[in-house]
Amino acid sequence: QRSVFRSDLHEQNGICRAKFDEATAHRNNLEQLLRTTAELRSEQSSLHQQLEDLRQQRHVAFADTLADLERAQRGLRAMDPKSIEEIATYQNPPERLVRVFKYVCWLLRYMRTPSNYAAQDPRIPALHEEPTWLEAKLLLLDDFLGKIELFDKDHVDDAVLRVVRRGVDEEPSAF
Repeated sequence: QRSVFRSDLHEQNGICRAKFDEATAHRNNLEQLLRTTAELRSEQSSLHQQLEDLRQQRHVAFADTLADLERAQRGLRAMDPKSIEEIATYQNPPERLVRVFKYVCWLLRYMRTPSNYAAQDPRIPALHEEPTWLEAKLLLLDDFLGKIELFDKDHVDDAVLRVVRRGVDEEPSAF
């Protein structure tokens, strides 16, 4: 009977040891999960702070740009369509006007579709070619203010933005 009791005790001891080892492994896993959770919360907090810092930097960086955009939009609303038509009649416009409209043409070219400004017109240069005064005149005569109003400033091709930025940087007095 003692040997049976010892055998049962030994077996129960083994089961208890296995359960204890399993519980210890679970505890270790939980402790690791708690540490990982704390690290992730700390990282989340840091990322949230970085995001807020970037938002603040963006606000500061674009404050002037947004003010310029608002002024430009007010100026567009004040434009007289008759004045636009008159500009389109210029045979030899001032060089400054030609430079400005060269970059306006660059920016608006992506809007070309068969229904938009003379997209099928062979007098208009290809998308990658330098804009001409003729292209600007055709643009002015074909619902220019409507195109400016519909212009999606947030989705202009990067290559076009580089061309325009380079032109503005090289000729800031033209603007």
